[in-house]
Amino acid sequence: MNIKYILPVFVLLGLLTLSCERETDCYTKTKETYYTITLSVTGTASSVDILRVFKQDETQDTTYFNDATLPWETDTTTIGDSWVYLVAHNNDSTGTVTAAILLNGNEVVHETRSGAFVQPAVSWNFLGEDYTEEYTECP
Repeated sequence: MNIKYILPVFVLLGLLTLSCERETDCYTKTKETYYTITLSVTGTASSVDILRVFKQDETQDTTYFNDATLPWETDTTTIGDSWVYLVAHNNDSTGTVTAAILLNGNEVVHETRSGAFVQPAVSWNFLGEDYTEEYTECP
């Protein structure tokens, strides 16, 4: 090999080595992923009263919806431990009412009731620590 090519080869190898990430520069981070909890009430009743309770960590939000028409739906976002309760009261003397809770569009629980003044109710615990993930980040 010609000596005039050795210096450029060493320079290129040095640059390649510097451009590679060193493992000591990497660190582990925890990624908090936000999740959407959807509360849904469907059915054939023309009017329902809805009670929604959402508790995240130590903060509780209770909301009442009077004479809601079906289908009815509301979303909330969470990252931590949460508890959700939903009850729908059929204001009619006939009809079917379904209360459901969904996580990111996938149903986790539902209840359907038929008849006069029925009240399907569902609740669900969301454990946020199950939905955090660790990943390695290198600058």
